Amino acid sequence: MNGTENNTENDKVLTNGKVKVTSLFNYPTKSGRQYPQTEIRVERKGVENDRVFLIVTKKNLIQLQFKRCPKLYYIETKIEETKEGKKAFITIPFDQNPKTFTLDLSKDKSTYPKENIYNTVIFGASCEGVSLDDNLNKAVSEYLGHECIFLHCIGERFLKNYNKVKQMKYLKENDSMTYNYTAPFLIITEESLSYLNEILEKSNEKKVDLRHFRPNIVLQGGGKEFWEKSSARLKINNMIFRNIKPCIRCMV
Repeated sequence: MNGTENNTENDKVLTNGKVKVTSLFNYPTKSGRQYPQTEIRVERKGVENDRVFLIVTKKNLIQLQFKRCPKLYYIETKIEETKEGKKAFITIPFDQNPKTFTLDLSKDKSTYPKENIYNTVIFGASCEGVSLDDNLNKAVSEYLGHECIFLHCIGERFLKNYNKVKQMKYLKENDSMTYNYTAPFLIITEESLSYLNEILEKSNEKKVDLRHFRPNIVLQGGGKEFWEKSSARLKINNMIFRNIKPCIRCMV
């Protein structure tokens, strides 16, 4: 789902007084660890500090994904506002001696050396990222067993360039995101998760939980399973989200 705007179109907006938010998450590093939140700041490009880091191979700038590199999950990423500006603290969990690196995220894009800026393409949509610390790159490479670069997003990926854009409804020209998969926000419901687990249980398959779907917002109270798909727009508190498309998730 995408968008945080006033409802100026004639599309039906799904609202329900019984609907409540049950969980909130952000994922500072794409394919990395999730961090439960008590509140989130919603921005045009998604949840603040969500998927703003990406680890890519040095050779061809291909993203490393959790399903092929599960150790990604154990890299800790914390972003804080300090007196000196916004900082990120990246901890690489070496068994004997974990290492923490501090990144300054408050600098202007124009101050970065051109040789440190990399353009990566994810599902057809490109985005600029900057490498902020060579020693961090070396530590991440050693930990993951791949020569790689740890990038901070300094641009935006426009959804109109996504390679499956024809599947998207209600798309607007300036819709963009950081290193997210197909949209700035991923929303699921407790009812749909319960329904899926009923099917899995009947098939003697292992049940899944919220972590498998990596949502930003989890809702409950809208009715039967998949109620979140019944409208082009979904209103949560005073925010209206456009329902672009269902999101396919990797098996992990």
